[in-house]
Amino acid sequence: MKALLAVALLVLVTLAGATTYYVAKTGDDDDNGSEGAPWLTVSYAATQLMAGDTCWVKAGLYTEPDTLWFDTNAGTESDTIVYKSYDGWNTTIDGGIWVMKQYISIEDFRLTYSRILNSQVLRFFASHCALRGCEVVMSPAHSSNVSGVSNTRQSGNDTLHGLLYDNNTIHGFGYDNNAHAIYVKGHHQTVTNNICYDNRGRDIPLYDEGDSVNYCEVAYNICHNSITGNGILVSGNNNWIHHNVVYGNTQDCGIKLYWSTCTYDNEVSNNVLFNNVYGIMVYPVAENLIRNNLLINNGFTDDGTFNVRQLFVDDSTSDVILDYNCYYPDGSAAFRWGINGERDFAGHQVFGQDANGMSADPLCVDTASYNFHLTATSPCIDAGDPTTLPGFDIEGVTTPQGAEIDIGAYEYEDGRGPAKKHWKHPKKNKVVGP
Repeated sequence: MKALLAVALLVLVTLAGATTYYVAKTGDDDDNGSEGAPWLTVSYAATQLMAGDTCWVKAGLYTEPDTLWFDTNAGTESDTIVYKSYDGWNTTIDGGIWVMKQYISIEDFRLTYSRILNSQVLRFFASHCALRGCEVVMSPAHSSNVSGVSNTRQSGNDTLHGLLYDNNTIHGFGYDNNAHAIYVKGHHQTVTNNICYDNRGRDIPLYDEGDSVNYCEVAYNICHNSITGNGILVSGNNNWIHHNVVYGNTQDCGIKLYWSTCTYDNEVSNNVLFNNVYGIMVYPVAENLIRNNLLINNGFTDDGTFNVRQLFVDDSTSDVILDYNCYYPDGSAAFRWGINGERDFAGHQVFGQDANGMSADPLCVDTASYNFHLTATSPCIDAGDPTTLPGFDIEGVTTPQGAEIDIGAYEYEDGRGPAKKHWKHPKKNKVVGP
């Protein structure tokens, strides 16, 4: 009984300690931060919030210090500190954001970068933080090697873990090839429901300059038109890359598994790869499972030429398993197996791969408009790996709908109406406040 009473008292204290504050362009940092007497700057709010507190930031352009530091107080597992736009993307923070403490969430802002020379708009230096619902965009006036969001570990600290990047739109980054949308380092990170486009580097690289990035989930993202990089890069082990749509990377591939010393035991499943130089590239890696993916019209380059290039597998790759994938169209050079040369689908199967795969028109609704839903007569319906565990497709439809899971990112629903997504991006004029 005493233990239960202690827990109840702890909960009451925690709830009592949680406070809601406000920041507005009409505010004053000498006020108390209430809705009637808001603070003026986010930087001041960052020095005041404690675990469990929430700060609503109302519409306007906040040009704070060159770098906005969240380094005073940390949240806890049960009491995150939340900074949230009251007016969706009508609230803009312009400048670098450095998050130095754990359990801090940044939500629903428009984040831009036009004034300073740092390497990311937002960087996490602490574990268990989140970026949700934000638009992160490069200012046209700023031409330097800048990525959208990233994370890094401080000297002497363990690798970061438990970060969440969800439901963001990140675009327009890159003066050179090292500018990425969501640059993931560390372990146990989640990258879901984001739209990344028109970035010069990679959209979602899992890479840590000589160290592996492990146990991450990259799912339900749409990545397109990376200018020189690929859509998703995996350099690590035990990562799950599923139900993503990647298209229009005309100087690189859709998904790349890379780096032999640590890239193994990853699963790449139920993705759509369309109009990339290659759909999937597998460099010297081992023991990876690639299944239920839909690869369409890969082989386009930025000069408009097209030669079918669906899959590249390096010579030293071992124990990679490819099965239940659909490739369209076929071609004499659609599958390249290192020094063993370029082959068509039948030649690809000679290597013991895709015994249950197919080279067939998937009969999508309209690939020209990037509608990759399957039509009723698609050969991809119920054609996925029967050992795939139940889950959800990119729009939140339960899988499988039929006897087995479908190939691709979209599960076919008999008689389905207009697509209903399980996530929605905030609109610039949408009020999301309480």
